[in-house]
Amino acid sequence: MPRKPADLVQVTKPDSPGYSRLTSLYSDLMVSPPAARSQAGSDLDGQVGIGSTTGRRGGADDNERNGWPAQPDDGRTGAAEPTSQSLWILIFKGYPRDIQSARVTELYIVFNEDESMNLTIQIQGQHPSFSVKELWNQPAPRARPHFHRRLAVSTLPTSSELDMSLRNAILATRVNNIDADWSCQSWVGDVLTVLQDANMITVEEGDNALDGMVNYISRAPWR
Repeated sequence: MPRKPADLVQVTKPDSPGYSRLTSLYSDLMVSPPAARSQAGSDLDGQVGIGSTTGRRGGADDNERNGWPAQPDDGRTGAAEPTSQSLWILIFKGYPRDIQSARVTELYIVFNEDESMNLTIQIQGQHPSFSVKELWNQPAPRARPHFHRRLAVSTLPTSSELDMSLRNAILATRVNNIDADWSCQSWVGDVLTVLQDANMITVEEGDNALDGMVNYISRAPWR
């Protein structure tokens, strides 16, 4: 159920919602270890679907169940078939030492079924000079160095295959160069909050994806 306007907090504030939510989730894990937490979805070659609505919205065809966009219109029908884009969280192991704070999180948008058109959006740099970088049409996530997991967030209906609304919303999310312990993990939380507030993803989808991300990050050694 969408949040009411009074419940929304602007991400432009230094104390961003995603940052606060992430801190709260990590605090919960200190009380309840990862092994004791329930796991939703399934793991296949590092691809994880979380929750009952994560990675799909609406229909129940095979493409949607796998978090893939619908196939484009082949020109044989009178009306163009609906298009969609899939949003994923990518998690990479820390290098040269894989600890929780060193794990890297990025966002990955898939524009077509075979993922040949894709966009990776990541945080680069260090505090207090973080910035956002976008990389188009990169190799499949599992082929990238230090890849660990990918988590489905949602499949969003779009006006066309080249609809940039999702990409623009992610790039417009403010980078927090004020809090010293803010990181790419916090940034993912901020982005999910922005997308929830814009009703681009549901509250359930965002919360499940963030909870799953924290769950997998917390499996690395603390330090």
